[in-house]
Amino acid sequence: QVCCFLCFDDKPLDSDDKEKLKSNPQYAPLLDLEGSSKTFKLSLKESCGLKCAACTPLGVCGIPACVSRKAMLNTMKGGMKDYSCCQGHCSGCGVPECKGSTPAMLCEGCCCPVLSLSFTRIEVMQERGLTPDKTDYQLMRCSNCLQAVSAACSCIACILSLTVGGEVGQIARLSANITEAIACCFTFSVAGCMYVQVMTELDLHKLEQEGKAKRPLEAVKTGMEMNRGWEEKEKEDAAAM
Repeated sequence: QVCCFLCFDDKPLDSDDKEKLKSNPQYAPLLDLEGSSKTFKLSLKESCGLKCAACTPLGVCGIPACVSRKAMLNTMKGGMKDYSCCQGHCSGCGVPECKGSTPAMLCEGCCCPVLSLSFTRIEVMQERGLTPDKTDYQLMRCSNCLQAVSAACSCIACILSLTVGGEVGQIARLSANITEAIACCFTFSVAGCMYVQVMTELDLHKLEQEGKAKRPLEAVKTGMEMNRGWEEKEKEDAAAM
């Protein structure tokens, strides 16, 4: 896996990608984050090393997509009432909003687990001002490339099966199936790593928010203790006189 993705570009976005993002108001804020030096607490490659068991099988089902979306809504938004299908990132494609619908979230997570995880990750990036790690770009580009190769092989196999047929068609279909299996395994592994990465960042965000909430309370307690100390000192001075 390492040898495959290291040959891909680790640079953020080229000029064509930036132009596409500028035309979409949902993704335009990501351009403002490009110069940020703040990255995820865990990169995708580190996520696999931290929780390897979660990085392959869980990416196949919709459980991590639903859990991470619910955690993001509870931690960074106002809970399920702020849920919308794809968090509004596919609103231009005729996707219904399904505002605050738990069944819609379950359908999204189970039918499009990798896409749903990606939308949750984008929301976390925008909320915390994060940019992906260099190896994150390489892994995602490798995954996209494998999916494109798999789609091309499936098309070629379909054409050969209809035109040539026979043993050639069988070999083409077998090759397409093998390519698809490799691409899916890689993509689901990346999705599992993405889940671990997002959940780690949400835990960190929650701790930071709790710390900010505790600071004013600690300041009040410190002030009360200081006032109490001055009052006791004044009483002692009065008694001594």
